[in-house]
Amino acid sequence: MFTFDQVVVTSVDGVATVYSEKNRVLNMVDRPWWGLSFCIDGKITYTHKGVDYVSDQSCAVILPKGASYRLFGSETGRFPLINFQCKGLSLDAPLLIPLANPDGYLASFETLERGMLFPNAHTKAMSILYDLFYRLSGEQTEQGILFPALQFLQNHFADSDISNPLLAQKCGISEVYFRQLFTKQLGIGPKQYVLDLRLGSAKQLLSNTLLSIEAVGEACGFPNPYHFSRTFKNATGLTPSAYRRKNKIDMV
Repeated sequence: MFTFDQVVVTSVDGVATVYSEKNRVLNMVDRPWWGLSFCIDGKITYTHKGVDYVSDQSCAVILPKGASYRLFGSETGRFPLINFQCKGLSLDAPLLIPLANPDGYLASFETLERGMLFPNAHTKAMSILYDLFYRLSGEQTEQGILFPALQFLQNHFADSDISNPLLAQKCGISEVYFRQLFTKQLGIGPKQYVLDLRLGSAKQLLSNTLLSIEAVGEACGFPNPYHFSRTFKNATGLTPSAYRRKNKIDMV
């Protein structure tokens, strides 16, 4: 389980609420700072070494210093971001931390953002950042049981053999307890969580690739084109083809 216990913050280099429009694309190369990001509304997808990490209201994101990734604005929104330098963090990919109470973190961020407007604010900023780390460690303790399953799903949501027994086994708990804990912590069941990951990936592929509808469905874990089209339309109100026409990014 990831921990902030050894983190020593050396500087807070930027605090801002980033407005990210739908279909915004950013290619980050060798990120110069560590980053801690939250979400007020909207959705961003970070793609790092072929793996997607979705930032929305349900989680915080740690962005590693030195990482290279692609950012895609899945939905227009606002994303509080803290850039900082530190010692004692060891990550080579973005880390998603599910949040039980996102509003509490947003309130602390607003205090930090306002405080940076005044002289000699750096010490206060560091103290707030340490407090955020302390609370995020609590989230990890509370939800750490599910962490192996959540990480597995981020990398393997398209696999056809995903099942509650498999996910429970990765967490080292019974299937019944896994389902109960998952729904309690995330507000939805494992089946819906996997479906949301698949649909989110499908939306991205439809918008910014030239893959066929059949290939998109297969890449996102849907067993056949008919099932993909029916499920996608039930969730979005549009067929995959109609969604692509409405949201596609021109590629030259």
